[in-house]
Amino acid sequence: MKKVAIYGSIFLFVFLLGVFGVYRFVLPKLVVVDSVYAGVTTESLMVDSDLILLGEVVDISKTRWNQDNGRFWEDGWPYYNITLSVIEPIIGEVKAEVVLTVLETSPLDGLSQTSIESDQPSQVRERPLQVGDKAVFFAYQTEIAWRNPERVPAIVFMGYPQGATFLEETDGLYYSIDGESFSFNELVAEIAQKRATQP
Repeated sequence: MKKVAIYGSIFLFVFLLGVFGVYRFVLPKLVVVDSVYAGVTTESLMVDSDLILLGEVVDISKTRWNQDNGRFWEDGWPYYNITLSVIEPIIGEVKAEVVLTVLETSPLDGLSQTSIESDQPSQVRERPLQVGDKAVFFAYQTEIAWRNPERVPAIVFMGYPQGATFLEETDGLYYSIDGESFSFNELVAEIAQKRATQP
């Protein structure tokens, strides 16, 4: 009887250890997040963005969770960061590097499922942004929910990350998600013209 009790205790300990391991190490890797973005027009990108800049992607982080240590927590929300080296500011004041926060799981982890709410046909690029991509980025400054303090400042894309970039292609032109193309000077002039005509 004593041996049964000992074996039972060992089994219970191993079981609880296994449950803890699943919760602590496996569960965060299995979380799949469905992110829904409202469609943003090219005009809205140009007019409503707080920050518009030409930059190059120099780093993309893995998924973190919205608390200081970045670990999974039950009521948390995943995010990842895209770090840009600023080539030329267009609208707004920025430092040499800008960190954009994306409120979904990182493409490096292969878990995010993103959809766009729009009346227009989907034109989403097949691939996410990658290190080395050069683009004109449209973003705004806001606060995001956090775990103590309750909110922290962040710079986020104007909608879906690939929709809020005009990506430089091999021909040297910058392409929007729906296929519009501009030279850099044409794009800067278009942004200035759109913003000048707004009340």
